[in-house]
Amino acid sequence: MLRYILILITLLLAVWSCNPNKSGHKEKNKQEIADSSSIEFITAQINAGNKNPELFVRRAKLFVEQEKFNPAINDMEIALAVDSTNTDYLLLLAEYQLLTGKSGKAKESLDKCIWIDPENTNAILKLAEIHLYVEQYRESMDYILKAQNLDMNNARVYFIKSLIFKETGDTIRALESLFTSVEKNPEYYDAWMLLGSLHAVKQDSLTLQFFRNALRVVPNSIEAYYNMAMFYQNNNNPEKALRTYDDLLEKAEPDYLFAIYNKAYIYLHFMDDLDKAIELFTKSIELKNNYYQAWHNRGFAYEQKREFVPARKDYEKAIQIMPNYPLSIEGLNRLDKKEGK
Repeated sequence: MLRYILILITLLLAVWSCNPNKSGHKEKNKQEIADSSSIEFITAQINAGNKNPELFVRRAKLFVEQEKFNPAINDMEIALAVDSTNTDYLLLLAEYQLLTGKSGKAKESLDKCIWIDPENTNAILKLAEIHLYVEQYRESMDYILKAQNLDMNNARVYFIKSLIFKETGDTIRALESLFTSVEKNPEYYDAWMLLGSLHAVKQDSLTLQFFRNALRVVPNSIEAYYNMAMFYQNNNNPEKALRTYDDLLEKAEPDYLFAIYNKAYIYLHFMDDLDKAIELFTKSIELKNNYYQAWHNRGFAYEQKREFVPARKDYEKAIQIMPNYPLSIEGLNRLDKKEGK
């Protein structure tokens, strides 16, 4: 969870556009705006001799949208060669460096940012995240306290603090910090999600409300729907779990593999609807052919229907994908006994 949250860094990917020309040229203006937001258009301007650092920043953002991180880093370095004290540029460079795993380089960029602007809260918090990522909790907390002194109403301060407490095993203080975080910013999706996850471990009914709050902030969030459904499933409420998986598939992602697989699992183990289970395990296999658990469970469903030939084939396929998979080996042994082998 931690690594996932830290990798999901908020990128400033606003698309820049040219100022509109005089009235009477609306179609031309639209075309210029479209062109000006393309890598090719910006590259042409740069090649023509325009060395405005903003052009490189704009192109870097477009590279990041295409997950071309190294060219983006190169463009940010060129922009900083022209405007070396621009803290916004340094922050963007650090974010892109983190996306490529260059935490040391990112720290250098952030240190320079703070040297230029000692009260730059964003840079301080990013350094706290870096230290948290490498499990340097004391150093991370030092930066958090510095940021808190500068901006005590910053919800992100308390969210990162909650991660430090969580990773060091202090769940109570982690929850306290998370509640402060959503108090400061009720639209803080990640904080609501973490509150839900921590309460789910305790099987606390408040879990569902926290995930609903996350859905309020990010409607049709796959993660929020899935976690709600899993909470129902793990707490013996298969009907509501199925309805929530259906909501996910209808409103968020119609081919979300794990929702389809879990529905199949519920039909097999909770509802005893073998045909529906087989149908959904089959769809899971179509989406991911090496999903050995789906092959195994479909085999188990066939076994319950006393259709031993397809059951055997599915167990064997599961073992082919995952050698010595114990559940499928046990399934084959059961079939041998049932068939008198």
